[in-house]
Amino acid sequence: NRKTNKYDKLLIITIAITAILHIYMFSQLQHIASPIFGGDLYRERGFIQYILNGNQYWTDPYFKGELEFYPPIGYLLGAAIAKITKINLDTIINFLPLFITAFITTAFYKLGQEIFKKKQHAFFLALTALTHQLFPVKHTYGLALGFAIMFLTYFFKLETNNTLKTKIYAGLYLGLTALTHYQPFLYVNVMTGTIIILEYIRKCKTEKQIIKTTTETIKKYFLTF
Repeated sequence: NRKTNKYDKLLIITIAITAILHIYMFSQLQHIASPIFGGDLYRERGFIQYILNGNQYWTDPYFKGELEFYPPIGYLLGAAIAKITKINLDTIINFLPLFITAFITTAFYKLGQEIFKKKQHAFFLALTALTHQLFPVKHTYGLALGFAIMFLTYFFKLETNNTLKTKIYAGLYLGLTALTHYQPFLYVNVMTGTIIILEYIRKCKTEKQIIKTTTETIKKYFLTF
């Protein structure tokens, strides 16, 4: 059932309660929730400030004259928010998890609907994900995780709706994952790559038509990766 029901409302209420909790907790912070020396969040703050200082995002903040090797979307997002709103950069980094948590929880809800076909099961999957990612303080990883889960949603949707639109959405979310953080990108590629290989081997063994199975596999996942 794709219509709004009680589980959609429960999800909204859960996200709202979590947001209130986040606002209360994050408003107590006097600085970024990370060690000053060696903390990832201060490194990420430096990368965002580097862009705000007028440097190109594809140049490396560490080594002059080198190309950036960290995926840029999280830093570009932080810089854009700071430039548009004029809000203090520390405050932006502290409060970004407020929105990213809602994104991750919603993404898991969408994934649950696609896998289980029942919103009550999807809600409990989203709730489980929320308890695991209640405070995604590293916004680049959290954002990439949300993109990765949305990719998985459309990847599994290919089983029932193998259309060009589904493939494009899957490929888009996979690309956004790669451009945001490398870890979720690697996780979903290993996961889905294993699924595809095992599916291919099973079909080759049962149907005994390697050329046909190879063609069908390429056609099925074309544009997705």
